[in-house]
Amino acid sequence: MAQTLSGVQVNSKLTGTMASTGTNILNDIRMGQNFTTSLSTTYADIFYSVKITAQGAGDELTWNLDTHRFTSASGDSPDVIDRTGHNFGGYGGDNAGTTYAPTDVEGNTLATAASCAAILYVTDSDNNGNVTIDCSNEIFGNVILKGGTGGDTADKNNGDFNRSALFLPRADPSSVTTVITFANADDDITLTFVGKS
Repeated sequence: MAQTLSGVQVNSKLTGTMASTGTNILNDIRMGQNFTTSLSTTYADIFYSVKITAQGAGDELTWNLDTHRFTSASGDSPDVIDRTGHNFGGYGGDNAGTTYAPTDVEGNTLATAASCAAILYVTDSDNNGNVTIDCSNEIFGNVILKGGTGGDTADKNNGDFNRSALFLPRADPSSVTTVITFANADDDITLTFVGKS
């Protein structure tokens, strides 16, 4: 069932100010970019978010983007929880268990997606291992989100940081699959999908 959505916005921002040290430069220099776009019901009537938690190192989950279903690799059993804290209906559990119709937070069956407007991935700040996103169609995004090692202050690449990736494919996700692989047990990733039926 298509959802009735309003106020859907996609934001991405990376800006900063560089202090001027040149003798002929009067002002500090502002750099970066701010990107914002609104998605009307023309482009968005499917919206859901799930949190995936690895139960073991190497856990692997395949996500069908058009049908919103998840299947774990043989012997793997990551948790897939919707934003209300319930098991996501589009996931059948360990080793290709029975999947039920994926539902939104009100329990309505999600419509099959004919278009994917946006996908956002965000890892928890206390992840220790990498989370790899490997899509069968790179238009929908491939990325490795690095894990940290506690409160490491000597290595600025480690530490307790969220890692994220935003993709705006605006493409048909039919038969597109994304494999999500966790290097470490107990690491998390939250994905948010916006699409059109």
